[in-house]
Amino acid sequence: MTKKKIHLVCNAHLDPVWLWHWEDGLTEAISTFRIAAEFCETHAGFVFNHNEAVLYHWIEQYDPELFSRIRDLVADGRWHIAGGAWLQPDVNNPHGESHIRQYLLGLSYFRTKFGARPRTAYNFDSFGHAEGFAQILRGCGMDSYIFCRPDHGTHELPLGAFRWCDRSGAEIVARRSDDHYLSNWGIRETLDAWLPHYEAEPETMILWGIGNHGGGVTRAQYAELQRYIGDHPQYQWHHSTPEEFFAVVHRQSSQLPEVQGEIENSFPGCYTSMSRVKRAHRAAESLMRTTENLCALAWWSGLSPYPAEELQHAWRDILFCEFHDILPGSCVPAGEKDTLLMMGHAQEKLRRTRLATLLRVLSLEPKAIDGQVPIFIANPHGFRVRTIVEFEY
Repeated sequence: MTKKKIHLVCNAHLDPVWLWHWEDGLTEAISTFRIAAEFCETHAGFVFNHNEAVLYHWIEQYDPELFSRIRDLVADGRWHIAGGAWLQPDVNNPHGESHIRQYLLGLSYFRTKFGARPRTAYNFDSFGHAEGFAQILRGCGMDSYIFCRPDHGTHELPLGAFRWCDRSGAEIVARRSDDHYLSNWGIRETLDAWLPHYEAEPETMILWGIGNHGGGVTRAQYAELQRYIGDHPQYQWHHSTPEEFFAVVHRQSSQLPEVQGEIENSFPGCYTSMSRVKRAHRAAESLMRTTENLCALAWWSGLSPYPAEELQHAWRDILFCEFHDILPGSCVPAGEKDTLLMMGHAQEKLRRTRLATLLRVLSLEPKAIDGQVPIFIANPHGFRVRTIVEFEY
C-alpha cells in the first residue's frame, strides 16, 4: 500500500509593520533569518521557505554575513526562495500596475541575488482576493497560488487545490491552506486536527513554523515534529517547498474543481479606516503613473535620460505601503504615521524627478521673442486630453 505523502512547508510569517514600527520588523527579520539559517545548517533534510524580497534586501543591507550564509544555503537547496513578490500586499486596494511591480521588483531581486525564480505565489494573510488577481499572477509567470484568508469556515471553497478563473479566461491553480500559517499552538495539535481534514486530498501540504510574527522554527517544535513523524509511520513525510507540492497538483489540474470570481473577504471594517493612508497611496500611484509616462516620452524622444534609479526608489516606498497590514488600515497609529512619512517621501521624489525631466525637455525650446510670455503645458498621458488647465499668470 502506497503511503500518503505529507509536504511539510516550514515558514515564518513576518509582518514588517503591524503593531510595531518598520524598524522593529527589520530587527525581527534579522533574528528570524539567523535562527532559520542555523536550523538549515544543523539539521539534514530540513528546508526553510521564505518570500518577501524586502526582508532579504534588509538582511543584505544590515547583516551582510547572514546574507552570505543564506545565499550558500539557497545554492545547496536547504533554503527555498518562495513567493516572488516584494512583500505580501493587500490584494484589493492597489492599482493593477502596482501588483505587477510587486512581482517585477521581487522576481528581479531574487534572480539577481540568488539565481532563483519562484513559480508559486503566496499571500498567507491578505484579507481577500480580487477577481483580476488571477490574471495578474499568470501574466507575471506564476503558475500556482497559496493563501489562507478568507479563513476556512468563513468562505466556502473546495478542499485542497482548485482552478481559480476570472472572466478574461485566465486561470491559476490555487489552494487555501485551511490549517493556516500558524502552528504556535503545538505541532501535535495542528497535525491531529488537520490531517483528517485533508484525508481526501491525494497529497497534502501543511504549513508550519512560528507566526505571528517571526521566530521561524524552534528546537521544541522541531523535536515535537520528529516525535510525531515517528508515531505516524503510515504517512510519507517530506520537508518540502510549495513548488514541489504543486508539481504533483499540476499533473492532475484538468480534474480540479473550478472557482470563478472574487474570493472575499476578511476584516472588511479595516477597509474604511485610516483614510489618510489610502488617499496618500492613491495620490502616489497616480503621480508615479504620470511621472513614468513623461520620463518615458522624454527618453524616447532623446531629450532626457530615463531616471530608472530614482523611480525605483519611489516604487519601493509605494510597494512597501501596500503591505496587507498597512494599506487596508489594520496597523497601529504609529504605523499610520510612518506610512504617511514614507508616502510623502515617494511623492517628493517623484515631483523632483518630474520637474527635472520637464526642465531638460524645455531647455531645448527656442528663446521667446520680445513681448512673448511662453506657457508650457505637458500632457503625461499616452493620448490626447481635452480639459481645463489652471495656472498662475
